[in-house]
Amino acid sequence: MQIGVTAESKHHRCFEQPHGAKDAIHRLPASARNWLAEDAIYIITPEERCAFLHLETDEERNQFIEQFWHRRASDPISLDYDFKAEHYRRIVFANEKYGGHLAGWRTDRGRVYVLFGPPDSLDVYANRGAADTPPSKGSETDLHRTEKWQYHYIQGVRQNVQFTLNTWPVTGTIF
Repeated sequence: MQIGVTAESKHHRCFEQPHGAKDAIHRLPASARNWLAEDAIYIITPEERCAFLHLETDEERNQFIEQFWHRRASDPISLDYDFKAEHYRRIVFANEKYGGHLAGWRTDRGRVYVLFGPPDSLDVYANRGAADTPPSKGSETDLHRTEKWQYHYIQGVRQNVQFTLNTWPVTGTIF
């Protein structure tokens, strides 16, 4: 089973108004907003996100979420939600392993882990005083750990994929 990346389409328009999506997100009940902004953020397609934002009732949203996981199941007929279970397992692991000031799934390493699982190999590097250094705002004596995660193959992406990841959390908001 492989969790894939959603490609953001620059040509996909969900709302005619400039802030229509933001307004729709703010109108969602907290549970639906959290599902969209946390649980499904990395794996929902732009079209699915748009459809979800246009739903009117909690019943419609709950039905959408059920179908969302059903479409991703390796065997949809058996109703075995292995994809869903693996996705949430990865989120829990990322939170435990990479969490700090931010939830682990929101860090660079957490995002890659949630999307692709554990790397096939991992190399750790320590660098001095990198230019984009959050730990103590650029002290020349700071050591910055970087990890290179290597995957032999990621379905839907390609062979021999590498990510160079900083070990400090990313800042900013998703929405």
